[in-house]
Amino acid sequence: MDSLVVGDVQILGQIKDDFQLAIEEHTAGTMMHKLLQSALHLGKRVRTETTIMEGAVSVSYAAVELANKIFADFDHRKALLIGAGETGELTAKHLAGRGIGEMFITNRTRQKAEELASTIGGSVVEFENFHSMISNVDIIISSVTATEYILTAAQIKNSLKQRRHSPLFIFDIGVPRNIDPGANDIDNVFLNDMDSLSNIVAQNIHKRQSELPKVNELILEELKNIHQWYRSLQVGPTIVDLRNHFEKVRQEEVSEHINRFSEKEKELVELVTKRIVNKLLHHPTVTLRNGHDETESQKKSRLDLVRSLFGLSGSVHKEEKSETH
Repeated sequence: MDSLVVGDVQILGQIKDDFQLAIEEHTAGTMMHKLLQSALHLGKRVRTETTIMEGAVSVSYAAVELANKIFADFDHRKALLIGAGETGELTAKHLAGRGIGEMFITNRTRQKAEELASTIGGSVVEFENFHSMISNVDIIISSVTATEYILTAAQIKNSLKQRRHSPLFIFDIGVPRNIDPGANDIDNVFLNDMDSLSNIVAQNIHKRQSELPKVNELILEELKNIHQWYRSLQVGPTIVDLRNHFEKVRQEEVSEHINRFSEKEKELVELVTKRIVNKLLHHPTVTLRNGHDETESQKKSRLDLVRSLFGLSGSVHKEEKSETH
């Protein structure tokens, strides 16, 4: 919610990886384990119950997402990526992730194009010859640094004759512009530049931000669950001590008189006395666990009273202190 990109799924992944490492190294205690499990569970709920992670929030991803929407048969389409720099690499990964049918990559430095092609799949095209590919592809995404247009309207218009005027979608995400804006006036050519793609990104960011109130509601639900769990931790040691106290009294009394009974009767005495203890403690145990509407002061007073009545050690148990910390 507070990341540079609202709804950035990478942060949740980083937390998950760090949590797994903590588990492997045995450094996550009871409280941290519960908090991180709750955070990851909440992350899944946010992803499925809100749209805060939907919609492209980068220009390169917006271009690929738009292209994917345009072509129903995206896996049968061909794309030409001009530029294998940081933006080009990100765009190529998005194209591969969306299942583009075939990808051609060109760059002024061929080695960069080859490295990218070997990483995500694709064919390398010599930068000096990429114009010849226009007639063979359906999508062009350009992201290079250039002082003049690397594709003119005339070059694009001539290529359409060879492709029988089938639609060509061009995404110019270079700064400054890589493609002649006049290409947008050519029939069956659809040119999207940084301005149009940035508008899509801005709309998506606004949509994500509008989901923040829903996410806050989910957070509050999870916090209430954690709070109830935390309060039950503080009650737990007192319940354990109370049961141990009753069990000790039961064992002492049974051991003092057990020899008066036959072997068969001894088993019955054990069974009956244990049942008596469980029935006596059932209501107190339920009452202690269900005191969620009490204030911290009221709960502490009640726990202290129980410990005092039955002579349990200390008003604040060491385990309770440990769990609280």
